[in-house]
Amino acid sequence: MIPDGPRPDTPHRRPGTRRAGPQEKKGITLMAHAPNFDVTTDAGQAIVGLFNKIKTTIEGGDGEWNGGDVVEALYGWFTSLGIDADGAPIDLAP
Repeated sequence: MIPDGPRPDTPHRRPGTRRAGPQEKKGITLMAHAPNFDVTTDAGQAIVGLFNKIKTTIEGGDGEWNGGDVVEALYGWFTSLGIDADGAPIDLAP
């Protein structure tokens, strides 16, 4: 019987996520970027900037992202956008 949930020796990942495989490390891209947002807007540039920062300064040679470093980058990103990460959720109601 296989227990529910991840095995103790399995890294925790959200469903549908994966780590870079050996083909990607050899420069073969399995999936091209296809953003479903406008990368030319200020918001789009901010999203791409965060992604690029993670890929160029946080991602290790094995394709892994250090969770603590990602949280720190995300916290700084929110701050740069004027969002108080320690504050209450933002009310989007009209």
